[in-house]
Amino acid sequence: MHVLRPNTRMNLSSRDLEFIKKTLSTKNQDLKWMDSLLHDPQCRDQILDDEALTWALLDHTPSIDVSLPCFFYILSRYSLRRYKVYDRQVADYVAALLSAQLPQAPDKPQLYVFDVLMEMQAANPYQNFELTVALANETLFIAGMFPSHLESRAHRRGAPRLRFYESMGQSHFLSAGQHTLAREHDLSALYTAIAKEFNSIRRALNYLSQNMVFL
Repeated sequence: MHVLRPNTRMNLSSRDLEFIKKTLSTKNQDLKWMDSLLHDPQCRDQILDDEALTWALLDHTPSIDVSLPCFFYILSRYSLRRYKVYDRQVADYVAALLSAQLPQAPDKPQLYVFDVLMEMQAANPYQNFELTVALANETLFIAGMFPSHLESRAHRRGAPRLRFYESMGQSHFLSAGQHTLAREHDLSALYTAIAKEFNSIRRALNYLSQNMVFL
């Protein structure tokens, strides 16, 4: 089953590690010391919180050679902390979501919620879980990264407003967290945490899209 996994921190590429070491090491002898710390999960998490990494990405984005998951983890973590969402697993999941969605996104919205809901009614439990997670992810992504588009569409065509998508995303993450398959894949607590903090996560993504990514 294909579901997003919060595994960016565990799978930093060699170029990600090189970027981190070069950004944070002030002397050549610091590089070996930094290398050993980055292989310790707790130290690695603390290092990734260093705001110097955020500013390096924002100041030199065109010339920075890092993977998309690492890029989005650092920016998502910074944005989420601004809105008091401190769970690194949530930041890791958001990074995975942005890495999967943004490369194909340019002018994204096109979410036909009611079509998906109709499809869910005829689905088996396995399909229902996948559709629930897909709808939750899609609503978080669109409400987070394209809020102005949603509000503009609501004014022009009477389409659902931002709070509708927020409600749908929150309820579907909550439903996904209660599903047996979520427990089997060790995702239940994460989906529930995202549901609980959905409004703050959405606002953090609004900040990211308006100040860091410029869609």
